[in-house]
Amino acid sequence: MYERSLVLFIFLHPFHTLHPVMAQWGCTNIFCRAAAAWLPLLFSSLLWQTISPIHANPPCPRSCSCPGVKEVHCTFRHLTTIPETFPRDTERLNLGYNSLTEVEGSEFRSLRQLEMLMLHGNDISTLQQANIREPRLFEGLVSLIRLHLDHNLIDFIEPYSFSGLTSLKLLQLEGNLLKEIHPQTFITVSILGSFWTSGLK
Repeated sequence: MYERSLVLFIFLHPFHTLHPVMAQWGCTNIFCRAAAAWLPLLFSSLLWQTISPIHANPPCPRSCSCPGVKEVHCTFRHLTTIPETFPRDTERLNLGYNSLTEVEGSEFRSLRQLEMLMLHGNDISTLQQANIREPRLFEGLVSLIRLHLDHNLIDFIEPYSFSGLTSLKLLQLEGNLLKEIHPQTFITVSILGSFWTSGLK
């Protein structure tokens, strides 16, 4: 009870009034006074974090599951749109086998640790147009190694769609409606190790 009263008093009273009161309560040594000096700052910091959700890491989307650390599964959820936010430390994101028709890319831009993005088995027909002046489709995904876009309805990929994917090593596009690929599609992808597609002329 004594400790709780002391903590509450420190939090509610100004700093300059603490020392006389703590001395009255028997808190006179240097360690006790040092604690009194830092406790108001500590409580203020904790209170600020509590009332400032902007600093909090977004939770697992309600339409998905997060079975492992840094892993988000949104498969077979009949999704027609991509959830707006994901935990910022996500490394593996599976959005396969839904009813997605387009990818805007804004949902992924905060996922700088993302290493694998799976969008296979959807109804995606085009990838958002991007050029030198516009934000790139996968902008911010500097850690992405594997990108799965296979078994969609993609019939054309705009130039520069994969700009910014500086770590990309595997790209899967098989099972789409692609007949040709623009020469500038992979102009900024320098270390692509494996590229899987089918049906190209």
